[in-house]
Order: sequence, then structure tokens, then C-alpha cells
Amino acid sequence: MSNPDSSTVHHHLNVGDPSPFGHDNSSFPTPPHDVIIAYGQRPYHAVTMRGDWQTGRAVDALSTHVIRSAQNLEKTHDREKWKHVVFRFEHDEFLHLHGRLLVSYAPTMEQAGRRLRDFSEKFLPAEGKITPTFNIINSSYGMLRAEQVEIKTDDIPRENVLDLLYGEDFPAWHENFVKTIIGKKSGLSLLEGPPGTGKTTYLRLLMIKLKKTHRFYYLPPSSLGCLVQSELVDFWIEEKQRYGGDKRFVVILEDSEAALMTRDADNRSQVSAILNITDGMFGDFLRTHIICTINCPSSCLDPALLRPGRLVGHRNFGRLPADHAARLAAHLGKELPPGDDHSLAEVFAGPSIREDAPRIIGFAA
Repeated sequence: MSNPDSSTVHHHLNVGDPSPFGHDNSSFPTPPHDVIIAYGQRPYHAVTMRGDWQTGRAVDALSTHVIRSAQNLEKTHDREKWKHVVFRFEHDEFLHLHGRLLVSYAPTMEQAGRRLRDFSEKFLPAEGKITPTFNIINSSYGMLRAEQVEIKTDDIPRENVLDLLYGEDFPAWHENFVKTIIGKKSGLSLLEGPPGTGKTTYLRLLMIKLKKTHRFYYLPPSSLGCLVQSELVDFWIEEKQRYGGDKRFVVILEDSEAALMTRDADNRSQVSAILNITDGMFGDFLRTHIICTINCPSSCLDPALLRPGRLVGHRNFGRLPADHAARLAAHLGKELPPGDDHSLAEVFAGPSIREDAPRIIGFAA
């Protein structure tokens, strides 16, 4: 659980503030309109905490204390559905939930802290129950935003079978790679290999393992142009303000070889953006790790990306030799398709079922 931050506000409040939910354009938000009206020129204390709040359950349990709310019925996840909820309690105590941010307002510091801790004990899930997620970065109407997606864990392999999936040396590499992501402030890693060799499966496992400490962003191949949008800086600054206090960032660029090739007129800006995020002055602020999956040999990439110190992780995901694939198929209870080597996708799918081509008669024969 994060430690709450406390600050005492002594300046005069503007009772004419038109926003019912205050403003969130700074590291410490302006109070909602109801808080401003209640305190006027009196001092108050505010304590904040970020977390994956069970907002819907809190609204049901404390329905008589809800005085303002804003929700999006198109969303199902609490953090996306409930944009704002303001609770009012006795003794002029308020709670304002805005996404992951909870702010407690009260006449004294002790009251504010007590109200926040009481709420967190009831509506902040235990660490073991945190749902692993990632965020798809997309651009609409010229604005960048992150759309959260929950990770289904049913089909994700456990760490104790990584050697069976990827080779005997993989568990040691995986352990070192996790330590690198946790320990390095920023950097670039490459997962290289043909389609179907398990790169995406491994990334899902990594997201689950680091769900408590890292926030993952996914940029699909069709959206790599976002890297050079001028709005990207504002997007990262806002994400840093909201989540950077208790989360490190990891950005995944899938099938990104087109953006990483030796710089020419088509991708010069994209390569420069990646260099700046992973090892530039902006990277010092973001503390962001970029993981790129590529289907081409890493030797085809821009040499600047491969410089030691910037490239902090690299793994070649290859096809499995026949004997290795046979052991994996036996473990899975699958029938191995014929071939000298196999991709993970082929082993998991088993032999394909082919139908005989229908006999064509008539004018098309």
C-alpha cells in the first residue's frame, strides 16, 4: 500500500470555481466545488493515495454519502467507468476519487488521514488480487489516450515450465531480464524471432509478474506513428503525474522492425524518438523501458539502438528442434505435426485438419 501524502492548504479558496470536480492539471489537484464551498477561507488538510480502487463497490456501500459523480456507461472497468466520485461525511470530511487518485479533505490532518485509511482498508484490493492489465495507446481526434485491457491469465504458462517452452537456458535469462527491468531507470530490449515463437506469450507473463510495480503500454504496428506526434510529450507528462509515483513504465512496440531500421526518410523521426525515450534527457524524466518485438535479424536495425548501455536486454526466440517440440507436445497432451522443427504456435495447435478440395463440376470445371 502506498504511503499517503499530506499537505496543508492556507491560501484563500475561490468559491466561484465553476468545476464540480476541481482541476487535475497539476501534481496536486484543485479541490472539487463542494469542498471549496464548505471550507471557504478556513484552512483544511488534504491527503492523497493512488491505487486500484473498487469504486463501484464503494459507491454501493456509501451511497448515502455520494454527492457528485461522473461515469462512462460504455466502460466496465472501475477505473475507466467512474471518472469522478465525491463523498461527503460528517465534520466536513470529503473523499474525491478520480481514477486511481483518492484525495481526503478534512479540517485536521489526523481526520484526513484516518478517513483515507479507513476507505483504503475497505475498498483497496489486497496485492494478491491486483488484476494484471496493459494499456493500448491510440490516437483519436488528434489526442493520445490509453485504453486499459485486462490480461486473461488462464492460458499464460507458469514460470516453472519456461525451460520446456523456450529452452533450458531461458529461466536464467528470464530472471536476469526481470532484474534488469526493475533495476534500470530506462533502456531498450529486443525480443527477436519469427512469428509464432512465443514472444507475445512471454510478454503477457512478464506483465503478470510485474503488475505491482510496472505499468505497461502497448503500441501496435499500425500506431507506431504516435511516436512522433507532438502530443506524445504531453501524454507522457500526464501519465507520469498520475502513475509515476508508484509505477515504472514499460512500453511494448510489437512487430516494430519498420520503425527501427537504419534511419532514412521514412523512419528517421521514429528512431530519434525511441533514442530520446530510452537514453536521452526525456528518458531521465520518464524512466521508461521499451521492449520491441521484431521478426527480422537485429543486425538490420539502426546501430545507434544497439549501443551497449542503451540495449539492456536481447533474446532470440527460435523454432524448437524436433526432439524439444516432442517433449513439449507430450507435456501438453498434443499430437506433434510433422516437421524437422516447430514453432510454439504449431505445437500448441497440433496437426491441422485439411479437407479435400471439393470436386468442381459445370462451367467452372
